[in-house]
Amino acid sequence: MLGGDHRAADARLSCMLRIPAWLTLLFASTVIVMSFALCGIAVGIGALFPNFTSGSTANRRDDNPARIVSGFGGTFCFILSLVYIILVIGSEVLPMYTSFAANGFADRGQPVGLVFSWIFVALLSLVATTVPMSLALKKLESLEI
Repeated sequence: MLGGDHRAADARLSCMLRIPAWLTLLFASTVIVMSFALCGIAVGIGALFPNFTSGSTANRRDDNPARIVSGFGGTFCFILSLVYIILVIGSEVLPMYTSFAANGFADRGQPVGLVFSWIFVALLSLVATTVPMSLALKKLESLEI
């Protein structure tokens, strides 16, 4: 499996779990857009709330990751990322639960609720990617370097 075809392994896994191909595609695309959104949140918040100083010495750089993460920017990034993940999971689980609780995976159609939830996830991910990055870009443009 290390040097082999990963698509064949993914197809076997979907068959073993008896998950329809469109549902596997939904999960994979959700992971891809979530990756971009979480990176956008982290880079944007990191640029908005940098932690360049530590304590009393203003010109000393803080290399301790625990202090950087426990600052305001790190905590805000964590909370915002957590809210984003909860919204994404909640918006996809609710229609999936209502659809598959009654019919199971025997229903081969694509539930309309899942399509709308994925559109919501895509739009939310677009906002989560672009808004923090654009705010950070405006802040960086206003800095005097």
